Amino acid sequence: MSMTDNALERHEGRRLMLWKHDLMKISWNSWERFIGRRLNICISLLARQRKKKFLWKIVTGDEK
Repeated sequence: MSMTDNALERHEGRRLMLWKHDLMKISWNSWERFIGRRLNICISLLARQRKKKFLWKIVTGDEK
């Protein structure tokens, strides 16, 4: 393992520790809002994909 690989591993470890520390400071209400926003984004992306497939079937005449 080279010196740069070792330095990168230490850097990643520090970043992970900071990330965990930041997560622990988030209040429960903030956490619920964060999860709610992520869920809404996922739902909207799924809806967009379904709409896109539906419109593509109409345009191409693909009836499976």
